[in-house]
Amino acid sequence: MKVGYFDCFSGISGDMALGALVDAGVPIGLIQTHLDSLHLPIQFRSEKVKRCGLEGLKVHVKVPIETSSRYLPEIRELIDSSNLTTRAKSIAHNVFQNLAVAEARAHGIALEKVHFHEVGALDSIADILGVAIGIDHLELDLVEASPIAVGSGSVNCEHGVIPVPTPATAFLLEGIPIGPGPSAGELTTPTGAALVKTLVHNFGPLPPMKLAKVGVGAGTKTFIGHPNMVRLFLGEMATPAPSKNSSDEVLLLQTNLDDQTPEQIAFLMEELMANGALDAWITPIVMKKGRAAQEISVLILPKDREQVEGRIFAQTRSLGIRRLKMDRTKLEREMATVQTQWGLVEGKVRRLGEKHTFHPEYENCVRIARQFCIPLQEIQEVAKLAFQHCGQV
Repeated sequence: MKVGYFDCFSGISGDMALGALVDAGVPIGLIQTHLDSLHLPIQFRSEKVKRCGLEGLKVHVKVPIETSSRYLPEIRELIDSSNLTTRAKSIAHNVFQNLAVAEARAHGIALEKVHFHEVGALDSIADILGVAIGIDHLELDLVEASPIAVGSGSVNCEHGVIPVPTPATAFLLEGIPIGPGPSAGELTTPTGAALVKTLVHNFGPLPPMKLAKVGVGAGTKTFIGHPNMVRLFLGEMATPAPSKNSSDEVLLLQTNLDDQTPEQIAFLMEELMANGALDAWITPIVMKKGRAAQEISVLILPKDREQVEGRIFAQTRSLGIRRLKMDRTKLEREMATVQTQWGLVEGKVRRLGEKHTFHPEYENCVRIARQFCIPLQEIQEVAKLAFQHCGQV
């Protein structure tokens, strides 16, 4: 599996991403040829530059000064009229769509009315389409990235002084791990944020791979104390090996109830889970004569049948319980504990080959949420990130 990993230690912008792709082996002539099909006055030039003593590739885009702006429908037509591949067109469309949605939210206007005074400029079109061409040319199966450094402070724009990350960038990075980065200023631009939102499947540490090439893209700005660059690691990731799955036999018990109160059914579910049920759920149904009812389904091990059936009969007016034998396959799993700023959080680790995912235990997160008056979702997300970055304790 071909994988690309963007190391965004100093943020990311359109020209930085494009420079990293060209430095990693995407021919700049190929990009120029595809962009020529748009019949726009765009010219590319690349050169090696140094930032804080480190060398990277800077892609310069030469365009005339424009006095007009473009709207999303115009950009869609430009992309469709080009000779880009189907995949490259799809990437470009999605980047501009994500960018337009963020700008619409930031300025409180309709999507089709978004005024691309910056993104619609020729250099931004060149960066976005160039990256789309590069990703397609490398035939990457998966794109991952580090947490995104966004910077801090404020920047000047035509609307005045606005905070970093800018509103559009912040909206684009919702759900993505971010941090301030090594210095003040705008490290991640809206274009860079739109690219990672569109391209990147997973955010976290560098995945295990057989490294084939490293591309380094340089930004326009020069910061004191750190290189304004993004690194692109290209390599082969082993196809996930078959997990150590196991199989067993389970029973599915079911009964229909039309004369129990919601409180009684809720108590029944608690009783079932406390007396051997692997899982239990309720399905609304309509029985004969149009009677509204609930179908109670319980998954159990065969050894627990008598005990669970006994609880159903004791807590309901059921006259019979259906049972069905089933075979199931179980993924490898284990319990784990991670350290957060609120203390330890327990959870299950789901293993699929070399890929591990952590699922915090609900009751454990609820306890912390109540203790510290913190949203439950925030605790769950922090716990998952803690497992990705630090592993279990």
